[in-house]
Amino acid sequence: MAMPMETTVADRLRAVLPDLPAAERRVARVLLNNYPVAGLETVARVAKKSGTSGPTVLRLATRLGMSGYSELQQALRDELEVRERSPLMAYGAQRPHDEDIQATAAALLGQAVTASVTAVERADFDHAVKLLVAPKARLFVTGGRFSGVAAEYLVAHLQQLRPGVSVVRSPDFVPTLLDLGRRDVVVAFDLRRYQADVVGFGRSAADRGAKVILITDPWMSPLSRQAEVVLSAEVSAPSPFDSLVPCMALVETLVAGIVDVLGDEPRRRIAAYDESWARQFGTIASHEAQEAPEQQEA
Repeated sequence: MAMPMETTVADRLRAVLPDLPAAERRVARVLLNNYPVAGLETVARVAKKSGTSGPTVLRLATRLGMSGYSELQQALRDELEVRERSPLMAYGAQRPHDEDIQATAAALLGQAVTASVTAVERADFDHAVKLLVAPKARLFVTGGRFSGVAAEYLVAHLQQLRPGVSVVRSPDFVPTLLDLGRRDVVVAFDLRRYQADVVGFGRSAADRGAKVILITDPWMSPLSRQAEVVLSAEVSAPSPFDSLVPCMALVETLVAGIVDVLGDEPRRRIAAYDESWARQFGTIASHEAQEAPEQQEA
């Protein structure tokens, strides 16, 4: 089955960040901005990049519960190994034969959803919502082989709430990039094992001035360095395959935040959407209404 939830170095950094002294906070920002690669550099290089000192870097490692900087680096190397784990690698992990799979799934997924929604920093959540409701912004949403499902789910909601929302699939990355500007927002879903095309699209979008919202996992997509907002979701699952359930819960929470900000504004659009959908595709109710007179005549 997929790996159970673990506390990553990034989790620890985000947990202590609000209470850190200014110098240690600068070190933490350096480590998070290029996670996890920055933490694999020497103490001296991290201190230089953060404008602090070696002892400050070591104090932060101790504050994270590490015996020293070398233990922090080993934890990061272990994370790198975990984030490359494939379903095939996880397939050999057998659960006990007497385990109730339904009870296990309910507990594991429930815990993963709760952890994913509550662990998001409120400032990051509010920033993401602000970008998603910006009236002059066009939104372009993309994802990988599996995470693309979550991307399309977000778009299906957003298109009812506001104009200018599109799904972008890999064949359309290049023409989309040609027209991106500083008012545009790209939402990229990138979970392990991270996709080069999604990361490349996100980086190119950031280079063109677009704001990038990244939704990733606890081990962090390489795109996290270029993203303006990073939201992470657990992937723990009762099978060898990483779960999208926590990610979907995060999407639902974003939608709730958007609705809260927009208030009654989208009502007319939703009504027009429903009317157009019914006219174009029909509904069970409309089909039943059409069939009723025929049945009465018979």
